[in-house]
Amino acid sequence: MRDKGIRTRERVLAGATEIFHRQGFSGTSIHDLIRETGVKKGNLYHFFRSKEEMGLEVLTRARDDFFTFLENSLQGDRPSDQLANHFESILRYHEGRNLLGGCIFGNTALEMSDRNETYRNVIHSVFVEWRRSIREVLETAIRSGEVRKDLDPEAMARHIVATVEGGILLARASRNPADLKECLAVLAGLFGIGGEATGRWGKQTG
Repeated sequence: MRDKGIRTRERVLAGATEIFHRQGFSGTSIHDLIRETGVKKGNLYHFFRSKEEMGLEVLTRARDDFFTFLENSLQGDRPSDQLANHFESILRYHEGRNLLGGCIFGNTALEMSDRNETYRNVIHSVFVEWRRSIREVLETAIRSGEVRKDLDPEAMARHIVATVEGGILLARASRNPADLKECLAVLAGLFGIGGEATGRWGKQTG
C-alpha cells in the first residue's frame, strides 16, 4: 500500500474509532462513517469489506492501545503507588474526553457480546488482561505487607475492574466526573492509597 493509501486508511480508522466510541457499532451507519472520516464510500470499501470488518479493526487497535495504557499506568515504587497512578490515569482520560463515549470495551460488551462472537472474544481478552495486571499488583502488595494476607487477589482484581467500569458508566450517564471519582475513592480507601492524586477523587468512604 502506498504512503497516501496508508495515511487515508489511518484517517478512516481514527474517524471510525471516534464515532464507534460515541455511537456504538449498531448506531453508526455508513453515511455516518463517510461524514466522520471525510472519505468517499468507495474508499471505505477499498480498505474494509464491511462495517463489521472495520469495527473489528477498531476494536483490536483499541485493545492493543489499552494494553499499552495498562503497562504505562501501573507504574510506581510500591503497589499502592501503581494502583493510584492507574486510577488517576483512568480519571484523566475520561475527564479529557468530557466523559463522552464512556468505555468502548464496556459499551461493546453490552452491545455486541450476544450478537458477535468475534467481538466478544476481543472484549473478553481486554478484561482478562486487565484483571491479570491488577492481580499481579495485588499479589505483590500481599507479599510486601501493604494489604492483608487473606485478601483474594483474583477476586479483588475482578472487583476493581467492575467498580471502575461501573463508575465510568455512572459518570457518563450523569455527565458528572464526581461519580467516577467517588468509585475510585472507595477503591483507594480499601488499599489506603494517599497522596495528591487521592485528594482529587474526593472524600474516601472506605
